[in-house]
Amino acid sequence: MSDDTQKRVILSRDPSRKTKGEARKDALRRWPLYAAGAIALVTLVAWIDGGEEPIRPIAEKVTLSDATSVPVPVERHG
Repeated sequence: MSDDTQKRVILSRDPSRKTKGEARKDALRRWPLYAAGAIALVTLVAWIDGGEEPIRPIAEKVTLSDATSVPVPVERHG
């Protein structure tokens, strides 16, 4: 094969296009970046939207029935 033919063969392939194998390798290399970006985005939204809410006491008045009026069964073993 002469040098001219070899140059034509090499230049006939568009260098900007990648084969399927190359594209798959690039995608496998990029997924950690996408995952880190998604985690950062969720963390940022939670930080902006979250914040500290004031604590309010949860107290209600409860009426108790007379403890002596309700019999409580007692199990005895022995």
